[in-house]
Formats: sequence, C-alpha cells, structure tokens
Amino acid sequence: MRAVVTEIRETSAAVLCEDGQIRLIPAQNFHKGQEITLSAGRRRIRRPLMWAACVAVLCAMATTSVYAVCEPYSSVTVDGEESVEYTLNRFDWVIGTRVSGEKPPKGESVPPFTHARDAVRQAVEREYANGQENVSITVSSHDSGRAEGLREMLEKPGDGHGDDGAERPALRIRTAPPASEKTGDM
Repeated sequence: MRAVVTEIRETSAAVLCEDGQIRLIPAQNFHKGQEITLSAGRRRIRRPLMWAACVAVLCAMATTSVYAVCEPYSSVTVDGEESVEYTLNRFDWVIGTRVSGEKPPKGESVPPFTHARDAVRQAVEREYANGQENVSITVSSHDSGRAEGLREMLEKPGDGHGDDGAERPALRIRTAPPASEKTGDM
C-alpha cells in the first residue's frame, strides 16, 4: 500500500495511506512528502489477538472462581437427635445441607453461602433446645490441615452459654478422613 509521510517526530512518522488512514510507523530517515510503500497485514492482527488473549484470561479467572465457590471441599456433620451434614466450599461457606431423619428439622433454613460456624451453631442450638445433650460434630476435608483448622474454629466457644444464657455441655468435635481415604480409593 502506498503512503505519503506527513509529519516526522523523534522516533515515529505519521503517514497518510491511499485508503485515507493515518498511521504511525517507526521513523527510518524519512522526510516530509516522501512517498513510501507499506507492507499490509501485521498491524491489523495484533489488536484482535490482544483482545482474544484478554478474554481468555478473564474466562479462566471466572471459571476458577466459580469452581472454588461451587465445588464441595469439606463437610461438617452435626449428630444429635438427627444428623445434619453441611457441605462446604473452600471458603467454609455452606453450599449444601443433607438431613438424615424422617422429617426435616424445624427451623432448618440455612441460606446458601452461610459461614460454617453460623450453620453449625444454629444446628447445635436446635439440638440443645430439643433437650439433646449429647451432640457430636465430625469434620471431614480433602486436606487434613483444613479439617484440623475447621475443627479448631468450631471448638472455639463464644462464652460457654447458649442464646438463652443457659450453660451448655462441651461439644465433642472430631476429624475424619475424607470418603476417598475411608474406602481406600485415591
């Protein structure tokens, strides 16, 4: 494509192409009014490739974030009169609840993405309100360090009293290996 040099600055030259576009190109001993021939193509492909790379990176980041939020990673089971199992993601947010028993417990409405500490506290308080004093909690995770950290977080008592101010017996909290280790599958 033919072009005419219209202006020269320190390291670049502005050229007017025959199709009416003005482009900046590296200055190579040009002078104003000089007619030059430009090679076509390379400049036009850089910008779309850059945008495609940006979109790919954003999609990868979004997919990874959704995976981290929605993928089950740990579970906490509260055993009392009935057993309630909370499935947790990597951020210790409840993403699923399973109740074993004939009927779902009254008041069992854990909103999605509630922190595990709040969900377990609600389940334990419900068991104590039903007169159950033997409540045990089992923590399981893909990572033994994560399971231990969850157990320690759940062991931290507030003040040893429930919502009504009554003294509560100590909880029994234990860690269990994940299901893949129990059955020998890996």
